[in-house]
Amino acid sequence: MDTLDRQMNANVTATLLWIAGIAALCLGVVSAAGLLLNLSEHRTAEAKLRLLARRVVQSQEEERGHLARELHDGTSQTLVSAKLLIESAVESLERQHQGTPPALPKALQRLNDSLIEVRRISHRLRPALLDTLGLPAALERLVDEFREEGAVDASMMIGGEAFELQPEVKTALFRLTQEALTNVRKHANAQHVHIALGFDDEAGVRLEVSDDGTGFDIEAVQLDPRRGIGLRNMRERMESIGGKLVMCSNAGRTSIEAVVPARSAKADTAASAASTA
Repeated sequence: MDTLDRQMNANVTATLLWIAGIAALCLGVVSAAGLLLNLSEHRTAEAKLRLLARRVVQSQEEERGHLARELHDGTSQTLVSAKLLIESAVESLERQHQGTPPALPKALQRLNDSLIEVRRISHRLRPALLDTLGLPAALERLVDEFREEGAVDASMMIGGEAFELQPEVKTALFRLTQEALTNVRKHANAQHVHIALGFDDEAGVRLEVSDDGTGFDIEAVQLDPRRGIGLRNMRERMESIGGKLVMCSNAGRTSIEAVVPARSAKADTAASAASTA
């Protein structure tokens, strides 16, 4: 009888152990499934946020392009027409040997200044070169304009054989350069700024903006909600196109490097050819 009781107790213990093991295994499976589900949902949410950010940027650029065209085709043409009318009036008075009213040359000068300003604003909103000749030409024009302002010297170097970029990649890199040059002008106290644009069929496209200014504390600027908006915008722009941004800053050298891998940077040549046709 004792033997039977011991065997029964052993069987009950073994059964309980099996039940406990199976329960632990089920709990582990459920936990792992829940973790995988959370990771999947997190990745899906992150992808949706990136897509939303990308669409917001595209909408902004479309509106910028619309305003630029309106300024160029509307306001700019009106100013040109008024300028031609005044020039015609001045020439007519000179042919008739009549004195030109002092106000006319002043008005003509004001019109010229306004025309230059409207064209400058139009170009900054959406440079036509970016869509017609590509990123290198647009950046060279941007550097020329920055240099003409005279406060800081600027240079640019292009490496590798350029390939056609996705429209959003061109826009993001151009806006990043604009923001970087604005920061150099306002805060860096630099003597020189250099832009390097490099193309590689396998690695993708790389853009670096560096200056010899006083530098800044990157971490402190990023943590301060009142500062560093431009830097956060740069990082978000790069993340929205599948690229990455690396910033380094010390006294005497600050660099902002943007890298977009080839799979994200290169335009679909077949689609581009179809749209052109």
